Amino acid sequence: MKSLFFLLMLCFLFNSCTRKYADYDVINKLQYRENPNKRPIAPVMAKGHEDKVRECFNQWLFMNNAEKEKDRYLPMLVQVLCPGSEWLVDTRITQDWWTTIIFSQACVEVRAHCPQKSPKR
Repeated sequence: MKSLFFLLMLCFLFNSCTRKYADYDVINKLQYRENPNKRPIAPVMAKGHEDKVRECFNQWLFMNNAEKEKDRYLPMLVQVLCPGSEWLVDTRITQDWWTTIIFSQACVEVRAHCPQKSPKR
């Protein structure tokens, strides 16, 4: 029983985690793929329905790099949201990362509102 307690304490000692947020008023999906840090000037758009996607990437020991995989897939995740529109409105990108000695996980969640379609006249 003492060894199990000691093992659990070691796990908690050698564990770290972090969370990072980024908020965007608008995202042009095509420009985001080329330059994620660019903040475009967009026409005024009303918020429509919310769309979200979440993906996690795992890493055992040194087999791959979960953080680099997450960074590589993030522009593709932005592209998936709001099909049929090239804009995202009021977007929040949340990135989580945690690690132990032998296992790491990097997750990203993208929540955005699709622009409301104007009625046809």
